[in-house]
Amino acid sequence: MIDVFLSWDVEDPIHAESDDALLRLCQLLTAQHVRGNFFVVGEKARLLRERGRADVLAALAAHEVGYHGNWWFEYPESAMVYGERLSWDEAVEQAVRIELPGLHDVAEITGQWPVAWVQHQNNVAAMLPWVLRRLGVPVWNGGFGSGPLTGWLMDQCVVSRGGHSLSLQGDWTAGDGDPLQPQPPARAVDPARELRAFQEQFEAAAERAAVVVPLGHPTCWVTSEWWGWYEWDEPLHHRPAPYTYQRSRQWRRVPLRSAADSAAHFAWTAQAVAWLAQRSDVCLTTFGEYHARHAEPRLIWLDLTQVDQLAGQLVDGPRDTAVGGTTLSAADGLGVLAHLFSQIVRTQQVPQRVAVQRLLGPTEPLAPAAPTVVSRGAWFALAGQLYDTLVEQRRVPGVLRAVQDLSPAAATMVWARAWQHYRQTGGWPTQLEVSPPSALPPAAELDFFRAPRASSTHAPAGYTSGPLAEQVRRQSWSYRPFAAAAG
Repeated sequence: MIDVFLSWDVEDPIHAESDDALLRLCQLLTAQHVRGNFFVVGEKARLLRERGRADVLAALAAHEVGYHGNWWFEYPESAMVYGERLSWDEAVEQAVRIELPGLHDVAEITGQWPVAWVQHQNNVAAMLPWVLRRLGVPVWNGGFGSGPLTGWLMDQCVVSRGGHSLSLQGDWTAGDGDPLQPQPPARAVDPARELRAFQEQFEAAAERAAVVVPLGHPTCWVTSEWWGWYEWDEPLHHRPAPYTYQRSRQWRRVPLRSAADSAAHFAWTAQAVAWLAQRSDVCLTTFGEYHARHAEPRLIWLDLTQVDQLAGQLVDGPRDTAVGGTTLSAADGLGVLAHLFSQIVRTQQVPQRVAVQRLLGPTEPLAPAAPTVVSRGAWFALAGQLYDTLVEQRRVPGVLRAVQDLSPAAATMVWARAWQHYRQTGGWPTQLEVSPPSALPPAAELDFFRAPRASSTHAPAGYTSGPLAEQVRRQSWSYRPFAAAAG
């Protein structure tokens, strides 16, 4: 069965005609008893309210609302920029300042707390998944890299668009021409031809993965060129003064499509939805439904036998693991071991079960992987120090500092081996020597983490994403696949 998410990014704050397109798409889906996924920008939601479009909001209520950021034009600064400019904690604070008001506006205006979110314009930033999850958005339909990925990042369900998406926009292409001399479309829209092309693209996408995200922008059903290129002056009155955009061009409204072209696009869209809806191998779903299907209990306990299994998988280094009917990220596994050893110190006895905490792992520069001798006193002290950090910050530091410095990779191996020794002999070794093979877990080699892209058109001139890419790679510590029991 192929999970298919019919999705639209709702973002055009200039053309009132795009409001009508959103209304018509909602009605088109509702008529076929299909729920769509609409990722709404906070600015767009506020404008729908200002324009009195209760009809659009009522139509949208039949579908699932996602979040597409507070300001489409990345006011006051894109996350990919401040994520590199600021320290991790400062970047998190900035993200909350920008995104929390937008989340509340989208929720208040549409009547739905967004279930999922997607970043703008490939505006990748390592802190955003963590921030949005902590703000109550459990699904991320985006991605750091170009390869397909489904799974969990710090217990946020990730359904990446990279490698999973196909266009619902057909022959419509983004132009960047002269708005005073718009070019007519190369050919009139032929619904039969467009439907055929969509079907062929869908079959190819379905062969690559069990998740497909047909994607469009409502404005493209009514405008003839990409709306964003000419309107930067108009939305300024919606921005807090005295901010201005430093742009080099004149920005104007784009021309509209002809009534016939627009009608033809809606016609083949309806046919494509009907074609998908009648297929027995397709599940037209929403991100909320998908998350509910894969969701696990918020609190999961591991008994000592399961801790044994976990330690056995971590003796050679950090990795995502399967144990206790769930999966754990490398950071989660490290947290379980830290909890175990800290409880032994604090209670002077071995606990009978240990709770799983979903963690973000390392946000600081990772310590180099080198041979390390760790004494019994050091690993117990480090466990207590790390567990206190995990409780306070819900993240793994890049270096554990107590009696001696230890990398998270080395700590994983030390605690796993010390626990195995105890379970086999009933006593603790006086010291252990480890040589971690890598500071990063095997998940770092997934395309999602190995080659994160930051190619936003909103990036400043000369922008390079080296530091941000390294932050993204460290978050491979937080990745875990779906548990087999959950699908």
